[in-house]
Amino acid sequence: PVYPSIFGATADTDDGTPDPATGLTPKEKEAIRASWALLATKKEIRNNGVEFFVMLFEEYPYQQKSFKSFVNMDSATLRKNRTMYSHALTVMYSIGSLVDNLDDAEQLVL
Repeated sequence: PVYPSIFGATADTDDGTPDPATGLTPKEKEAIRASWALLATKKEIRNNGVEFFVMLFEEYPYQQKSFKSFVNMDSATLRKNRTMYSHALTVMYSIGSLVDNLDDAEQLVL
């Protein structure tokens, strides 16, 4: 099952009844879709994914140790690394799939 806290769901609001599978109201789902659309343009999806990981590793350096391919790489090197680009794109497409399927709970099983 999908856990509402993953998507920032809140309790019942005036915006509609939450989807029982996700805990998200229609307005919250639309906000997620709109936010994602800004990040995931075909032109920028890979760069935004790489920047996500660069920011993650800068803010939480210990997390970088979980990624054997990226251990001890500085930000500039990560930004140029082909493996990072590939990984970032895979992650971004995975998130995009979740966003695309917000109305299909069976596809959202974690």
